[in-house]
Amino acid sequence: MADLFLELFSEEIPAKLQVFGQEHLKNSVASELSKARSNFEAIESFSTPQRLILVVKGLTEKAQGRVEEKRGPNVMAPEEAVDGFCKSMKIDRSQLFTKDEKKGTFYFARIETFGQANVELIPEILHRVIRNFPWPRSMRWGSGEFKWVRPLRSIVCIFSDDIKTCVLPLDFDGVISNNVSRGHRFLAPGEFTVKSFEDYQEKIRHQYVILDRTIRKEKIWNDASNEAFARGLVLVDDKSLLEEVTGLVEWPVVLIGKIDQSFLILPSEVLRVSMREHQKFFALRNASTKAIESFALVSNILSADNGKRILQGNERVLSARLSDAKFFWENDLRVIEESGYESFLQKLERVTFHNKLGTEADRVRRIQVIAGEIATMINADVTSTKLAASICKLDLVSEMVYEFPELQGVIGQYYAEKAGFDDVISASCYEHYLPRGPMDKVPKNSVAVALALAEKIDLITSFWSINLMPTGSKDPFALRRAAIGIIRILLENELNLSLISLLKLGNGNVDFNNLVEFFNERIKVQLSDRGARADILNSLPIKTYHEMSLKVMNERIWAIQDFVVTKPGKDLIHGYKRALNILVAEQKKEGVEYSLQPKRELLKEDPELALYKHLMEINDKIINDLNRDKVLDALENLSILREPIDNFFNNVKINTESLVVRRNRLCLLNQIKMVMHQVADFSKIDGDL
Repeated sequence: MADLFLELFSEEIPAKLQVFGQEHLKNSVASELSKARSNFEAIESFSTPQRLILVVKGLTEKAQGRVEEKRGPNVMAPEEAVDGFCKSMKIDRSQLFTKDEKKGTFYFARIETFGQANVELIPEILHRVIRNFPWPRSMRWGSGEFKWVRPLRSIVCIFSDDIKTCVLPLDFDGVISNNVSRGHRFLAPGEFTVKSFEDYQEKIRHQYVILDRTIRKEKIWNDASNEAFARGLVLVDDKSLLEEVTGLVEWPVVLIGKIDQSFLILPSEVLRVSMREHQKFFALRNASTKAIESFALVSNILSADNGKRILQGNERVLSARLSDAKFFWENDLRVIEESGYESFLQKLERVTFHNKLGTEADRVRRIQVIAGEIATMINADVTSTKLAASICKLDLVSEMVYEFPELQGVIGQYYAEKAGFDDVISASCYEHYLPRGPMDKVPKNSVAVALALAEKIDLITSFWSINLMPTGSKDPFALRRAAIGIIRILLENELNLSLISLLKLGNGNVDFNNLVEFFNERIKVQLSDRGARADILNSLPIKTYHEMSLKVMNERIWAIQDFVVTKPGKDLIHGYKRALNILVAEQKKEGVEYSLQPKRELLKEDPELALYKHLMEINDKIINDLNRDKVLDALENLSILREPIDNFFNNVKINTESLVVRRNRLCLLNQIKMVMHQVADFSKIDGDL
């Protein structure tokens, strides 16, 4: 058994591409080895800012051979055909054998392929994988044609077993494989030789490189948390920043810096965004006041002064950025104090939302109308809702949002508060953007709910009206996110509103069938994420997804889902599917449908009369139940059908000599389907039958 160790050492790989790189390298090499029938025990990959690592354990000496049987011409074929087959298979005629098959007797050739030695096979695989690596962006350097994410500087490629170690030959425009690696860029830039991955692991740690991404990430978080704790501070959770910073350092060193006291008047969100986006700093809160006062930075070097000069430099850079933020903040507040927050509307009139949809001010007016209508539907305060709508986008023209666009809505809430609006209206300026992502909460206050729905309805229907729908992976206006937001707001607030009634409040110049279909798939995903079964979701008619409120739909789905696993539910589905199978078979045989109302006078036997009577009575009850959104009552009424259906099948012969009676009984079976389909299409529901 042998091991493969590969290190691709380059200039700094972008942090967001490192995990992609290591996973693709591992998966593609594993796939290629499997295709070549080369067995191995385990495969791992690692990444740091400067290197991609691949380790394959337990490789056999060579790939497995294979024996294949190739069918040739029929034994009655001309001699020329047989000779041509032998030539193509590179065998003599004496090596052919015959086999009898359904279409006759044929010549066969047995072709044995011997497995290729891995020392020959693996370089071919690695060349193919590396040259075709699908980096989102790659580059050339020097005079070569080879492309990599960043200039490739060296390659270590070692094939080792218990007896010997050898370097497998790789060459990418002059970058030739060897057994020489490098340590940390600053702390240990020298070269060192390696014999195996185990040897490499032992040496690289002493060269100030933590190879395992998970270990680096844990070290950053633990060191930052402990350093913060020692100063009475709390590290603000930021998983995405942690992932990014992990990809920036090979030997993480955490340093704690302070924010100048003069900048603490700024909102904590401003401080955090400035530190996060521009400097890659973690925010630290005061454990008592909860205010952000300090930051943690992750350095990639050890310094003799324990990072003092590094901190001083970073603090100066942060102060410069926060000075700008402070100026914009104070200037915006001055304008609000002198002219009122509503004065921002004049600037909004000059900002284009879209050249076919008018200005941002036009959009605000549309949102205001829609929000007022929704407020009436959900019993929100209409006056407050319209007022909130009139100011919800004013922060877009503030200097603060111009500098920090990530804070739109957040700054709007602060400015609305400063302008004297009440808490509900101020909070709506922020909450109407929610949910921005899957982890965001949805607005709960009725004013914010109405405004959030209005904003998203206007966004979707406006772009739909000018045929700018999402296509494939492209969604430049985030319409999918807006649709999911509407669905989540309706579901999580249990609002009894139909989707189509809401969408029609927006731009009416749209193909609502197309728009509803766009929503349907997202509704299914959201309900599925909440535990709804796929077969239950598919059993509801399409119109249900837009005519019925999501609240009622969710209740119906869970009621059906609970019902079909009970014994009465299973028995009812069994009877239903028995009836359906007979109908399908007879319709296929006769070429007609049995969709007519069964005739009472043609029902001769007591079980079919009883079934007919129950169907007529239950049908009216179910219609009434569903009109009142009482799906549990409807299912309870359906379960009454179980016994009369069983009695019918046990005691009534469907295929009688009388054609009229036979067809009438088949129409009775169809009536079972029609009654039950008012609740759901039970043919699409998996039953434990």
